[in-house]
Amino acid sequence: MKALRSWFVRLRADPGLALLLIAIASVTAIYASTIARGLVNYDDTALIRDNWLVQEPSWSAVKTILFDLEAHRRFVSAPEYLPVRDLAVMLDVAIWGDWYGGHHLTNLVLYLAAILVWFRALEAFGIERTTAGLAVLLWALHPAHAESVAWLSERKGLLGALFCGIATLGFARFRAGRSPRWLVLAAGLAVCAVWSKAIAAFGIAAIAGLEVVLPALRSSWRRSLAGLGVIATVSALAFIPVLSIATSASVVGTEVAAPAGRIELVLGTLGFYTRLGAMLMPNAISYPIATDGPQWFDTVLGVLALAALIAALALPHRISAPVRAAAVLVVVTWIPVSHLVLPLQMVLVADRYLLLPTLGLALAAAHALRLVPNPRYRTLLIATVALAAGLR
Repeated sequence: MKALRSWFVRLRADPGLALLLIAIASVTAIYASTIARGLVNYDDTALIRDNWLVQEPSWSAVKTILFDLEAHRRFVSAPEYLPVRDLAVMLDVAIWGDWYGGHHLTNLVLYLAAILVWFRALEAFGIERTTAGLAVLLWALHPAHAESVAWLSERKGLLGALFCGIATLGFARFRAGRSPRWLVLAAGLAVCAVWSKAIAAFGIAAIAGLEVVLPALRSSWRRSLAGLGVIATVSALAFIPVLSIATSASVVGTEVAAPAGRIELVLGTLGFYTRLGAMLMPNAISYPIATDGPQWFDTVLGVLALAALIAALALPHRISAPVRAAAVLVVVTWIPVSHLVLPLQMVLVADRYLLLPTLGLALAAAHALRLVPNPRYRTLLIATVALAAGLR
């Protein structure tokens, strides 16, 4: 009883920790049911059950996963060079076999780890602890993440988010004056992020933006630039085989394969993702925009969203640091799915593409909620938003 009372006192004194624990408990309760499920018929079978590379764990298979860059031979693992993802699936097969509940349990643990790591990363970059806790709570409960957690084929997204978070935390520690070992950790995990999911490379790129807009804990520009240089170099080198295979296999291309022009598509998908990120539309595994193109209101909303993001980044003296950090996270992680550069050829829009951008949206929402002056109304509003997200 005394220990319980001590914890209660500690949580009252540390709302950020309390919000983090609520996030972890809520996510565990929401996604525990996935452990009773099997394969989802959207790439799960191809990645796991029918993938001889991961079904036969051996040094030969590991060698193929790491060094075979022939695009036509990599079709067995969904024409992508993502060796960390493939090795993680191979390890799951070695541990769990064909009990796919164990694979789902791994996904849940990775998601929980990503929540914890990003809380620490935001705090290490100077985001106030309670705001960081509220941000990861809202991020953890976002309904668009159901694809990432419940589909085993989206193991890559969870790994990418986790490793991006650790790399961000490592750099934040290094730039604050800590041991160079933190930079080594950041660089190594940046490579792991890129080799988990291609668009995670942009999550790593967001570190540079956070460095600019959150300078408070920076020990020196020289140290920060050195750290950014190391991370950028290793990430760029790691991205070369990823991009090469993706281009050869037509996962990405130079032309937009969609019923709309480039500008209309960029603005329309931004508006669409804004609605999806704000939970203003039901989630689905596919959307009419993929065949019909953007609606006019999505294009208008996209213009407004882009203007707001530019204003947040261009007006440093009028916009608070957490909002600018949120804008960095949204803009940089949105770029790879924006069709602005190297348009995606296979899937035009998807919930799973929002796994990292929603972290920026959650940070902006957390900052806004913290500004509500009345504590009772603030608590009620936070509870309402969290409950709505959790129910969705």
